[in-house]
Amino acid sequence: RAMKSCLLLLLLMLCTYFPLKAQMNLVPNSSFEDSVNCPIFLFGGQINATYGWYSSAGSPDYLNSCSTNLNFSVPFNSRGFQQPISGNGYINLSCYGVGFPNEREAAGIKLTQPLTIGLSYYVSFFASLSDVFTIDGASSGLGVKFSTIPYSVSSPVPIDNIAHVYCQSIIQDSINWKLISGSFIADSLYEYINIGNFFDDQHTDT
Repeated sequence: RAMKSCLLLLLLMLCTYFPLKAQMNLVPNSSFEDSVNCPIFLFGGQINATYGWYSSAGSPDYLNSCSTNLNFSVPFNSRGFQQPISGNGYINLSCYGVGFPNEREAAGIKLTQPLTIGLSYYVSFFASLSDVFTIDGASSGLGVKFSTIPYSVSSPVPIDNIAHVYCQSIIQDSINWKLISGSFIADSLYEYINIGNFFDDQHTDT
């Protein structure tokens, strides 16, 4: 198996940006706490076990302390050790694969309401490099891409070097959570958010 850059993610926030006004998170189940069932199987990623989320590329892993399978538990799991910032769950994505050109995993979910063209939105989430499969595999490019349609394993989100908010630096810290954030102006009636690395290998630093 090729070595992969694997990143643990949680607390995805998307807010309409109105300074000095109350903000509402448009990402449901943004901290991956609401579970359909506890992840227990070794293969398949089980992203569907967390309510509302699905694979928009590859097979993202869902990890939660409720799991009786140590591969998918928290804080110890098959990706190493990491405490969540809050709650009991997070997900794991592969953002770069040595020997597998443009190998990517991405997770998606439908927003609580479509974005409004012309409005500014603020995105923030936390990421941490996993302890396993990361030798020479840490990478840049992790971010979010919005879409008007849902993607799937059979019809994955494009790797087209376009992301609305992303991290330009290489995420190398496997101990602390790194905040990734930014704002953008909606240019379409986006209904879905996808998280992953949407830059090809040529445009990804490792």
